[in-house]
Amino acid sequence: MTGPIHALDGWKSIGTEIRRAPRLALFSDFDGTLVRIRRHPHHVVLSHPMRRLLAAVARHVFIAGIVSGRGISDVRRRAGLRHIWYVGAHGFFLFTPGNRLISLLTARERKRMRSVRWVLARRLRGLSGVLLEPKGATLAVHYRAAAPGIADRAGKIVAGVVEEHQGISLMPGKKMWELLPNSHTDKWTAISFILRRTRGRSDRQRLLPIFLGDDVTDERVFSKMDGISIAVGKKHRTAARFYLRSPAEVGRFLERVKQAVG
Repeated sequence: MTGPIHALDGWKSIGTEIRRAPRLALFSDFDGTLVRIRRHPHHVVLSHPMRRLLAAVARHVFIAGIVSGRGISDVRRRAGLRHIWYVGAHGFFLFTPGNRLISLLTARERKRMRSVRWVLARRLRGLSGVLLEPKGATLAVHYRAAAPGIADRAGKIVAGVVEEHQGISLMPGKKMWELLPNSHTDKWTAISFILRRTRGRSDRQRLLPIFLGDDVTDERVFSKMDGISIAVGKKHRTAARFYLRSPAEVGRFLERVKQAVG
């Protein structure tokens, strides 16, 4: 099995696909893709050059969206782009270009995650460098700023809470753990929802989706999507067709997309 092709080296074929597509949909993860991952998640903000570039691309594609594991309000505030789709909490919440919030979270899932949040907050209290981030549908426990011993303690606490509560699952990320409802909802669910809602049942005109992401939650999108899939920061063990090395290369790639569609 061959690995993905570097997206800038393979631009000739990508550019041909883009120019031939009657319509284009561009989706991107946020942390690690459009912005560098930082020690503290609340220090992250989309740079002005990247925001202008995304806004320019969004004006010329049929659908544009940012798909993130962050809370929906958080990612909207940090990206600062208007008139695009936002997906937050790994697919559980969506915000339309017309500023309407859509929830794919059930009342039972909401109640369960509220209970888990209360237990985790109590047990993680006092662990220096460990941050509990509620996202409405999910809970993230960050340990990037914690000493190794404290991170180990936090990991045991998180695993214990997951074992005690039915209906939730644990997803490891980059220096964090994410607790989610046991659900079929994920980033691909949200993207599929957007594509169906935007195209309409009677619209048979071909739409080419592009998706860029860097995390484990993006792999399901790569494996399910029929389009241009790009893994950021890794070129092995991914279902993506292409890869880029960093958010800086993502910027160069988006610049080429802008030239192709503008």
